[in-house]
Amino acid sequence: IFSFPDVVGNLAPADLDLGFKPPTGSVLCLDAGAVKGGGFLSFDFDKGRYTGALQLSIQEVVNVTAIGVITTKAPDGSEGFSLLLLITAEFTPIQLGFGFTLNGVGGLIAVNRTMDLQALRDGVRTGAIDNVLFPADPISRVNQIIHDLETIFPQQQQRYAFGLMGKFGWGTPTLITVELGPELRKPGQVG
Repeated sequence: IFSFPDVVGNLAPADLDLGFKPPTGSVLCLDAGAVKGGGFLSFDFDKGRYTGALQLSIQEVVNVTAIGVITTKAPDGSEGFSLLLLITAEFTPIQLGFGFTLNGVGGLIAVNRTMDLQALRDGVRTGAIDNVLFPADPISRVNQIIHDLETIFPQQQQRYAFGLMGKFGWGTPTLITVELGPELRKPGQVG
């Protein structure tokens, strides 16, 4: 960085300052025959926020997606840890009987985060809930997905949420698809 101070700098009329700026992200692309996919990690050191996403296709039969957010600062800037992790797996439908199929499973873990019921209701109306239950095309839409996840599950210390998800279909080929995500919320301390 060059600057021109009023007094003589370390290069006569100019002042030179050298420094190192650490990377703010990393990208992964994988093509190992049976397993293909990619993802990224993003670092915002000033906000103490680390985000990432990974999408893998295993022999084009099982598609696994993981999206995560780790923060080391509370919204007010003070020290505070939170974790938000969404993992889904979609696969060739498994017959359950009476025409019903299991098309995918998933889970959500939220540590030091709560669930905003109004944001959840709004998400059902606006379609943002689609970014929580089995998001489509997660790598190219990851910023919107993370925004919707953090809106529905905002940071709040001493709050925990855990959820399982299932994607069910009916008919062959699938005529109707239903995505369910029951959740358990736990206030208070763990341990």
